[in-house]
Amino acid sequence: MRRALAAVVASTLALAGCAATDVEADPTIEGARAAVEAYVDAVASLDLDTANAMTDARALAAPSASSPADDVTAALPNAIAAIEDPWIAYEGIDFTRLDPDGQGETTDVVWFTVSFTIAGIAGADHVQVTRIGDDEGDVGDWLVTDPLLVEAESFVDETIAVASFGGVEIETVGGNAYQPVWGYPALYVHEAIALAPDVPSDAVVTPLEVPIGVTIEPRWDESLRMLQVEER
Repeated sequence: MRRALAAVVASTLALAGCAATDVEADPTIEGARAAVEAYVDAVASLDLDTANAMTDARALAAPSASSPADDVTAALPNAIAAIEDPWIAYEGIDFTRLDPDGQGETTDVVWFTVSFTIAGIAGADHVQVTRIGDDEGDVGDWLVTDPLLVEAESFVDETIAVASFGGVEIETVGGNAYQPVWGYPALYVHEAIALAPDVPSDAVVTPLEVPIGVTIEPRWDESLRMLQVEER
């Protein structure tokens, strides 16, 4: 709904002869942009503590699903390639109430599209910030309420009992090879830690480099990048 509202606002401004730069000259939007820039800089610097500290704790958890994703947000400092060339584009502004019961004064909610590359591959996501203080120009008076966290695919063969994703240990899901992960956009090493009991101890599993935050769909004639024991 909020993005639909933004579209309406943009259309109205266009009819009124207002340029996009007029919108972004708004001090509230400029303050929100500064907060998002600081937040994205923390993610690009692999600074987990700063990124998490700027974010509403409730927004850090992986969303509920029938196949819940493994939380690998703690892997950010261990990423082998961070996001690069971030581009932040204003999307819209709305208002909300800080009180979860919907009471009290309203405050500003502003959201942006953040585009970037990871190891030369393009990616993008949305970031939303909510003003929690009185000074719209103070980065500390903004809270990230929709962070730069995304779900990504990983595939693990049943021969792997325990795997590591960017240093975060995750137990595999048995016969189901699909194992989604939830984390900050970056490139991570996915490797085996322990093999299934019936797998020879000298079996070889080649680590994979798996990106979060980019869309890489294999061609119809290509196999999935799966963490698995190599055939001999």
